[in-house]
Amino acid sequence: AIAAEDRAAIEDGLAKARLLHRAGRDAESRAAMAGPIARAEELAGPRLRARVLRTQVGLLCFEDDESTPPPVREALEATLAVGDLRAFADVASCMLDLEQDAGRDIEIWLRLAEAALTASGGDEQLLGKLLTNYGNALRREHRLEEAITAYREVLELRRRPSNQRPEILGDALFNLANGLFLRGAEQDAIPLLDEAIAVWGRELGPEHPRLLMPLGMLTVMHFRRGELAEAEAVASRGLAAMAKQYGEMHSRVVDMRGLLANVLFYQGKFEAARGHFEAALAGARASPGKPRAIGYALSNLANFHVAMGELDAAATALAESESMLRPLVEPPNPDLVTLEGNLGILALRRGDIDAAERRLRAAVEMFERVKEPGQDYEPDIQIAYAEVLVRRGDAAGALAAVAKLPGGDPRKLKYTRDRAAGLAALARAQWELGERAAARTAAREAAEIYAELVPGYPIEREQLARWQAERAGR
Repeated sequence: AIAAEDRAAIEDGLAKARLLHRAGRDAESRAAMAGPIARAEELAGPRLRARVLRTQVGLLCFEDDESTPPPVREALEATLAVGDLRAFADVASCMLDLEQDAGRDIEIWLRLAEAALTASGGDEQLLGKLLTNYGNALRREHRLEEAITAYREVLELRRRPSNQRPEILGDALFNLANGLFLRGAEQDAIPLLDEAIAVWGRELGPEHPRLLMPLGMLTVMHFRRGELAEAEAVASRGLAAMAKQYGEMHSRVVDMRGLLANVLFYQGKFEAARGHFEAALAGARASPGKPRAIGYALSNLANFHVAMGELDAAATALAESESMLRPLVEPPNPDLVTLEGNLGILALRRGDIDAAERRLRAAVEMFERVKEPGQDYEPDIQIAYAEVLVRRGDAAGALAAVAKLPGGDPRKLKYTRDRAAGLAALARAQWELGERAAARTAAREAAEIYAELVPGYPIEREQLARWQAERAGR
């Protein structure tokens, strides 16, 4: 028999560790577990020792820190030895993740856990956890439809009145939203993410670390859909929370800052965007072992320099970006499509039409080789390529390049700045083909859109105004 004070100390330590874990304070949670683990090994009987091991597995199983692997096999043996089948099922659900990470079969652990739950009389909470872990393993194996089915079952369980932990409803909402996001069903995922953020904010607090990932994902979804005001609001909130939680130089903060910079850039908010682009690059450089992140940050900053007319700065940034990204990938590759496209756009802005045509044609041809079924052409590259073709006297080819834009018409593009640039390219091609009325209409529409983006995109706006003035009355 264990002394009452020792039992109480173990129970109190377990409760404290669970509360810290729930608050997102994982390092403190691990430290709090040290006492119960030591006392259990020295003093506790098999049943209490099994509880300690089960709690330890539950706290460690899904942490990013792999320095302390969870004692899963010891916990399985201990829970089975005392006949606690529910605890055995709980630990077995963790094995789904570990076995999948190791590239081994996960189905046997699903069946074992299900059998243990059935033999113990069932438990909705444990069943939800088991199906969640199963869905996570399926998702990592790219079996998205099966994962989404599992996540839907979990959400149904978590919405029942019997659920005594509202925050795990947020988990279920987030997991299903993530699965739908990966499948491309962003319209269905956004309301689920909004609800998950609301649930976690209410139950765990507005600055809980669990909110950070859904805020980042929601920003990406709004950005991809062209909902830039919404993306800016969510990204600003997410960036502030991430910087407070991790510090300015953490990779997640750097990624979110780069995303916010692009959101501001696409809206024409150039001065605000500049600071975030530069800070994102500084953060990426703070991790020299991640050349890809540095290369992306340099590429983003270079695009900004081009839009500002700072072409020497853009050339310097792109040269360094190329030196980092090219050794990492073999052609054809999407990263190289973007790199060649950016180099071609820079050459075009510098007036080097030969280099621009070579780079942009390489980007277009490489994209044809790497694109996924149904994937859209990159508007920046297609529009710049159309401009090059007009200057080469191939207006018909330029019109064909514009027709390859998503939706086949610049007016259907998601981003206002892309619609303006696409319409300007369309106007130039139509004019050379003798379609003067259509060209004037397209140019007028482009000018109206650029006016909405003031003070952003001054060079493009001035070039278009000059083009229109030269053709007035003709």
